[in-house]
Amino acid sequence: MMTFEHFSIQQIAEQLNLSLPILLNELSQAQINITDSHRTLRENFPLNDEKIFAAITIALKVRFNPTLL
Repeated sequence: MMTFEHFSIQQIAEQLNLSLPILLNELSQAQINITDSHRTLRENFPLNDEKIFAAITIALKVRFNPTLL
C-alpha cells in the first residue's frame, strides 16, 4: 500500500492503462469519493488506510477483470 499512496488516482489510471472516468465511476460506486484526481491517495485520504487499500484494489480489479466494465 505504501508504494501506491504517493500516486494520484490519475497516475494510477495512466500506469494501469485505464480510463480515468471509468475508474472514478467504479470508485464512486464503492463509496470512495476522490476529491481531486491530481492529489495523491494519501492527500485524498490522510487518515484512512482502508480507503487507500480499497482504491488500489478496485483499480487492479478493473484492470485485470474487464468484465466488470
